[in-house]
Amino acid sequence: MPTQSIKKSLIICVYGLREGFLYRDILFKDKPHIVDSALEHSIENITKKYTLEKVHANHVRYFVLELSDALEEELCISKKEKELLDIAARLHDLGMHVNYYNHHIHGMHLMLVERIAGLSNKDQLCVAFLIGNHRKLDLPGFFEIYRNYLGKEYVKRLKRLSIILKLAEQMDKGENGFIRTVEIIKDNSSYTLILNSDKNISASVRSILQYKALFKKYLGKELRIECRAMTSSYR
Repeated sequence: MPTQSIKKSLIICVYGLREGFLYRDILFKDKPHIVDSALEHSIENITKKYTLEKVHANHVRYFVLELSDALEEELCISKKEKELLDIAARLHDLGMHVNYYNHHIHGMHLMLVERIAGLSNKDQLCVAFLIGNHRKLDLPGFFEIYRNYLGKEYVKRLKRLSIILKLAEQMDKGENGFIRTVEIIKDNSSYTLILNSDKNISASVRSILQYKALFKKYLGKELRIECRAMTSSYR
């Protein structure tokens, strides 16, 4: 009987053989896994290594999730892209380890050289690009050498997706957690962000609205904001 050859492929991170396959299937074959998720373990290690502010990161992460869900249809956001946005939200202040000024660029460079299990090289580049674009300041030409690898059109797509991270960070302006929750309402011409808070959030509102023109450019709709006071029962 002729045998039919089946081609199989295996995609691993650059050190996956040593710290993945060999550990799991040879060295520790009959022992319980040390960690449930190599990716989650890597992110936690980076968070501790650079002493990132987890409370602020989790606030930004929440807002990224809400915005991603609301804009999913408009931007055709895939499950993978949501995951990359989530990782970028958790690590967006990576560059603060160097200094505040241009920390988005420092964070991009650190993300490019960190060893993260569970991400392909392209995924890691995408997260680095999102981190580098989480502020209003334009990202200089540091990323040009990767443009051919990612493709010109996908770089444009990452710029569109970065509006989510930009808005999310400004919703936690001052890292004070003043904006508790957000609701997003869409109509034919605009998106309205309803910000729920029991504090004065005028600084956050001004910071969010600085992206009004960019939002219109990438989504073709107006960005509006409403502030809603939370009652004491929500405190």
